[in-house]
Amino acid sequence: MPLLTLPAHFDGERICLDEPFILKPDARLMVVVLPESKEGTTPVRVRLGELPKIFKSLPRLSDAE
Repeated sequence: MPLLTLPAHFDGERICLDEPFILKPDARLMVVVLPESKEGTTPVRVRLGELPKIFKSLPRLSDAE
């Protein structure tokens, strides 16, 4: 499966996709929590080529604790 960006939100219990998309069972996913703006969450547009640089700059969960 190609690398995709799917908009989603957390409803307090689950991560929910904002648009319908069929995922195969056990599909590998990476979840990135975006900062909130004053108006709420802001859609982010990122070029696929920028993702490795962005992911390397993100703190690891163990670093954030």
